[in-house]
Amino acid sequence: MTPPPTSVTPQTPPLVSREAKQFERNSAQKRGIDAFLAGQDWLGVATSNAVSVTTARRIAAKCSIEQQPRGGVRTACIKMTVEVMSKLEKYIDEQADMTMAVMKDRLLSDLSVDVSITSIHRALHGMLYTAKGLRIEKAP
Repeated sequence: MTPPPTSVTPQTPPLVSREAKQFERNSAQKRGIDAFLAGQDWLGVATSNAVSVTTARRIAAKCSIEQQPRGGVRTACIKMTVEVMSKLEKYIDEQADMTMAVMKDRLLSDLSVDVSITSIHRALHGMLYTAKGLRIEKAP
């Protein structure tokens, strides 16, 4: 007598949270730093802990596992200030058919701010101005 066949469903491993993975990565990188500071084979420690050689070299050069911030606006490069935006609005009020290239030149001469035409377009679009051709309608 043979036992009846049983259907075996493959078991999937439980999902690991992002925080747990990050903790494991940081722990492995920390072991690499400790080996580097102790004068041991830090590349061997890195490869045995599944840390890439490039990452291990970066960590050894910096002696830190802190990641650089990614994305967002750089605070040192903010050129489109409130003053520049109000100046653009003033230019539009003075002369509605002014091109963005002329606005760029005037901003450079008035405020000594070199802003790209794309940034000017984005700022005007944010202020609900369009860059379409000017259409002058005759009075009835």
